[in-house]
Amino acid sequence: PRESRGVSVAATNLSDIRRGQADVQRKYEDDIRRLKGRNAELMKQRSQSSDDTSADDARLATLQEEVEKQRSTARDAHAHRIQKEAELSTRIEDIATELEAEQKKVELVRKEEI
Repeated sequence: PRESRGVSVAATNLSDIRRGQADVQRKYEDDIRRLKGRNAELMKQRSQSSDDTSADDARLATLQEEVEKQRSTARDAHAHRIQKEAELSTRIEDIATELEAEQKKVELVRKEEI
């Protein structure tokens, strides 16, 4: 009877230990499932963030190209304007020289008439 009671206690203890191990195993598996789900969610967010960054980089590159085209166009227009201003300045000087020559001719003609 005493031995059977000891066996019974040992069996109860063993049963309690197995239940405890099963509880720990279930909690472990629940934690693993929860962590896998969280990991998948984080990976998805990371992928989306990476996609967003790639899209932002592409937009930035496009904008930089557009800005460079506009700068180039502005430089070309500025150079053209400077060239035209120089041509007009030269033409004005030529006309002024021709006008002075004509005025001198007119003065000579007037002096000859007098």
